[in-house]
Amino acid sequence: MAFVSEPEKRKWKFPSPVRWLAWWLIDEDELQRQVCDYESFRFWQTPRGWSVIALAFSAVATVLMAIVGLMPKYLFLDAVLFAVLALFIYRGQRWAMVGAMLLWTFEKGYALLNADAFDPAPFTQIIWWTVYMHAFYMAFKVEQERNSFGISCPVKPLVPTKD
Repeated sequence: MAFVSEPEKRKWKFPSPVRWLAWWLIDEDELQRQVCDYESFRFWQTPRGWSVIALAFSAVATVLMAIVGLMPKYLFLDAVLFAVLALFIYRGQRWAMVGAMLLWTFEKGYALLNADAFDPAPFTQIIWWTVYMHAFYMAFKVEQERNSFGISCPVKPLVPTKD
C-alpha cells in the first residue's frame, strides 16, 4: 500500500476546462511553475499575458460593436478602461488586476441585469466572466507570490549538467 504525503493529499487536481470555470481554484503546481520560471516564459504563456490579451480583445470587440451599432456608444468608455487596465497589467501592477476583476464583474453583472439592452445569453456571459476572472486572478496570484517570495523555487544550475 502506497502512502501519500499530507501536502500531496491536500492538492486537488482538476481538468483544464473545470480549472477555467472555477476561477478561484489555483493549481499550486502551476502557480509555482509560473512564479519560478517567470523569466523564461513568453508573454502569451503567462497569466499576465492572458489578461492583457483578453482585455485587448474585449476593447477591440467593444469598439467594433459600438461602431457597427450593435452596442451603445457610451461603451467606448469600457474600451478605454480595458486598454488602461491592460497597460498596467502588462507592467505587473496588482491593483490593475484587481481593478480588472471588479470592472469585469460589474460589466457582466450589468449585462445580465439588462439582458434586453444587449440581448446576451446569460450562460455565455457567465462563461466569459469565469474565463476572464481566472486569467485576472491567476495573474494577481503570480505577481503576489513573486513580490512576497512565498514560493521557494529550486535553484537551477548555471551550467547545464549531464545526467
